[in-house]
Amino acid sequence: MSQSWGISLRYHQHEASWAALQLADLARDSGIPVKLYGSGVCKREMSPYWDARVTDGQKEPFEKWLEGCTRVIWTVPPTPAELTCAKQMGVVTMLLVDWELLQQEDEPQIRDIDTLILPHRCVAEAVCRWGSAMPAHFYPFLMPWDVLTPVTKPREKESAPTIYVPLHDSQAAKSNLAVFNVIHGVLEQMPKVRAIVTGGARWSLRAVRAVRRLKRLHGDRFHFTKQPRPAERLEILGKAHLMVWPACYENFGLVGLDAISMGVPVVAWDVPPLTEFLQNQQNALLVPCQHRHNWLGVPCAIGDYTTFGRAVVSLLQNSQLLATMRATSRKGLQARKDQFMQMWTTFST
Repeated sequence: MSQSWGISLRYHQHEASWAALQLADLARDSGIPVKLYGSGVCKREMSPYWDARVTDGQKEPFEKWLEGCTRVIWTVPPTPAELTCAKQMGVVTMLLVDWELLQQEDEPQIRDIDTLILPHRCVAEAVCRWGSAMPAHFYPFLMPWDVLTPVTKPREKESAPTIYVPLHDSQAAKSNLAVFNVIHGVLEQMPKVRAIVTGGARWSLRAVRAVRRLKRLHGDRFHFTKQPRPAERLEILGKAHLMVWPACYENFGLVGLDAISMGVPVVAWDVPPLTEFLQNQQNALLVPCQHRHNWLGVPCAIGDYTTFGRAVVSLLQNSQLLATMRATSRKGLQARKDQFMQMWTTFST
């Protein structure tokens, strides 16, 4: 029987949504018919191709959209009604797991889903520990995540170092306002350094004021881009010498994977799943921190942003180490990309 996929997602700029679009693009490129359902949120701000084709969940019932699908993939746990509908229609049910979005009350749906797609080993371990305590029958499919950005040779960059701080999508929520003090400290201590910050749509007034203050204090050395499109994000990475990634917790790690794919080293907290693809003093400088864990075991960094800022300055001042890290940032990355594509082949057949 030929395949036909449906992907139900909150259609807006969020890491889980970008990961789902990655699966949609791979399926389309493999000749698998695929359609998208904007469940709860449907903002046509993701991709010209999919923006024109996504079904708004407010305008069409889920059961009607699901007709003709052999497989449905959710990015958030389905409602009981959606899961029952899919089961009654004989559709294979799957969940692309964003572990930070899982709630204990999702247990009834989780235990009845056919397959959980797990993007990192630590995610698989946490979810399987949870699953072992319930009468679940789901199949855990570990698919060590990677991005479709090709491995590229680091480009020669102009002499003035540029740092890139990604605070778009859900990245801002994974940090706090202290990150703006880090940026200010770097620019104040290193007069030749420039900073590029990307932001999201619904920022707090305090965050907006912090951006305006940085612009006022540092002028053309500070640049802010709101809601950058995917091509703009890669263009910014192409200008950066170093990505400063202050997220205290992560799900897919897309921004970090994009950075090292383009030969841009990263400063980040020493926290999983970042530690599954970032190696200290090879493609990253991992800042020591303590962890706290939520009910599922998702780790969140508890760190001192003053220490984080010192680490950024220290690396920028060590031009030899930074150059070495740029040269080794892609080490082992092609093997990871190959592994991802091998798991994709298994997943799609």
